[in-house]
Amino acid sequence: MQYLFTNGCSYSKPRTVPPHNVTVTVGGEVAKHFNLKHINFAQGGRGNDRMFLTTALYFIQNPDRMKDTFALIQLSSAGRIDYPTKKLQGPEDAMQGQDTAYRAINIFKDNGQRFLQQNFSKLDQIQFLIQRYYSSLINLQNFFQLHKINYLFYNGLENYTTTGKKDHDNLDSYIDKKRFFAWNDAKLVHYNFCVDNKLELENDGHASKQGVIQYSNLLIDYIDTHSLIL
Repeated sequence: MQYLFTNGCSYSKPRTVPPHNVTVTVGGEVAKHFNLKHINFAQGGRGNDRMFLTTALYFIQNPDRMKDTFALIQLSSAGRIDYPTKKLQGPEDAMQGQDTAYRAINIFKDNGQRFLQQNFSKLDQIQFLIQRYYSSLINLQNFFQLHKINYLFYNGLENYTTTGKKDHDNLDSYIDKKRFFAWNDAKLVHYNFCVDNKLELENDGHASKQGVIQYSNLLIDYIDTHSLIL
C-alpha cells in the first residue's frame, strides 16, 4: 500500500473554526502510522450520497490507485440528503479531478423537517434513514469488492440500522463486519466516543485533538489486529 484515501464529513477534516485549531485528522494519523500518502475527500456538513459518489469517481478516474490504496471511509448521517449545485461555489467544493459540487438538506433541522412534511406525507422517517444508510454503505462495499480495493468503514455519526424488521436483518447480514470497525456499537461511533470520554471541543460538538488521536489509535489497532494493511 502506498496511499490512504479518506472520505466523510467534518469529523474527518481539521477543525480550525475560531477559537479552535485542531489540525490533526483521523486519516492523517492513520496514514502517518502506516507511512502512507494521505488523500482526503471529506467535506463538512455533507452526507453519505456525496461520500459514495466522490469516492467511486476518484477510483474510476484514477484506476491505478485501486491497486495501491487503502480506503478509510467515515459514514456521516443518513439524515443529510446531498444534492448537486449548479456550479462550484468555493474552493472546498473542488475535489481532485471532479467538477460537481454538493450541498445538503439536513432532515434533523428545521428546513429538512419542512421539506419532508411538504413532500412526503406518508414517509416513515426512521425507515427512510435506514434505507439511505444501507444504500450508500452497500453500494460502496460492492464497489470496493468488485474492484478489489482494500478498505475499512466506521461511523463518524450515529445512524439507525433496524426497527426490528426482517428486511433490516437481511441487510445487516450482508455487511462485511470485518471491514466495518465496531459495527452497531454506538459507544464507538466517533462522535459518541468523544462525548462519552469528554474529548469534544467546548461549544462545538467536534473532536478535540485528543479525541482525534485516541480514536485514530482504535482504528490503527483494529487494522493491525485484522492485518488489513500488509
